[in-house]
Formats: sequence, structure tokens, C-alpha cells
Amino acid sequence: MKKSRINSTTVNLRFIHLFKHLTLQELADLSKDLHLVELNVGEALYRPGQKLKGIYFIERGVLKQYKIGSKNKEQIYQILSYNDMVGFDSALNQIPATEFTTCMEKARLIFVPIQIVNKLFAENVQVRMQLLQLSCRELGAAQNTIISFSQKSNRQRVIDLLLDLRERFNLDQDNMINVSIKRIEIAGHIGANEENTIRILSDLRKKRLIQTKGRKIGILELNRFGEAYS
Repeated sequence: MKKSRINSTTVNLRFIHLFKHLTLQELADLSKDLHLVELNVGEALYRPGQKLKGIYFIERGVLKQYKIGSKNKEQIYQILSYNDMVGFDSALNQIPATEFTTCMEKARLIFVPIQIVNKLFAENVQVRMQLLQLSCRELGAAQNTIISFSQKSNRQRVIDLLLDLRERFNLDQDNMINVSIKRIEIAGHIGANEENTIRILSDLRKKRLIQTKGRKIGILELNRFGEAYS
């Protein structure tokens, strides 16, 4: 992991929700206390037990958040990308992190010390509203995960994941979902073993509902995808 000082003239900080309504001078003043963090594939941003001193915002790349289950397997519960906020709960409440956060695709993040977040929260109504909206979004995502694991089959969870990835990452020039994901990572996300996950993907491919190219997956006929849900 590489960490360096931010230069507000070369790094556009406007993508960060909390900074959208700040003036150029306010951004320049804030940038003195911010850091640019660069991660390579497989590197951990933080691990369980660490107390975070601030929040990270993803400028580029893909991260995964997971816990280790009883069989020593990754249970991925969130895949994060551009503009996502990382470490909010631990930093805000000053409690140790409970999850691993690791790089899936080479990433750049902006580190914002919690003191700056608290100051903006106290002084700016718009920042308070944005943090509230982000917190509600995270709560909604957690509730959807609980419902998915309690009521849906592995096949349905795979389909939900592919649709979510397609919406969030869009498509590349070959009409593949624009993110590389290992089969074992899909398995970790849906709470299944790798063999079962591979069988589900193979069946969807045989029915010409998806195509695969290395670690990338494409949805061939979106309007037919609902057929595979039953």
C-alpha cells in the first residue's frame, strides 16, 4: 500500500459526496490533511481489529469487504467501486473494524481524517444530509442481504449479483460486465461453494443467458434473464 499527500490541483476531489458544495479555497485548505492511498490487487486496506482514523473514498478500482466464516472461507458481503465510502462505521464510532477490506482491481482512494468529517458534519447541513443518505443506503443494502440469504436460492443470488454488477459497472467494448471477478469470489458473495457456483454459471451459459471471457461475465439477453430465476 502506497500513501502520499494530496495535491488538489492534480486530484479532482469533487467526486467525494462531502466535498461537492465546498468552494475551491475550502477544498485547497482541506487537501492539506488528505492522503492518496494506492492499492495493488490482493493488498488489504485494513483488517479486523484495526481502528480507523478516517474514511476512504474510492477514486478508482474495486475493493471487496468480507469476513472469514466457520470453514475458513471468505464471506463477501460488499463489492465497492468508484465513489463508494469505506470505513465509515469504524471511524465514526471509533470502534475496531470487523471486516477485511481488500483490493480486487488496482485502486486509488482518498483518505479523509475523521476530524475533517466531524467538522463538516457540524458546520454544513448538506453534508449531514449526505451522510444520513449514505447511512440509510448501507442499512438498506444490509437488509437486502439478510432477505437474500433467508429466502433465495444460490441460483437466484447469482442472478441478483450479476444484475447488480451490470448496473454498477456498466459494460466494456465486448459487452461484458466491466469488472473482473473470480468464481470463488462469486461463491463467497452468495454463500455457496465454488463447485456449485461454477455449475450455476455453466447452466446459464448453456442456456445462452450469459457469456464468459476469463474472469469477466456478460449478460446476453437481459429480457430473458428473469426466466432463469425460477
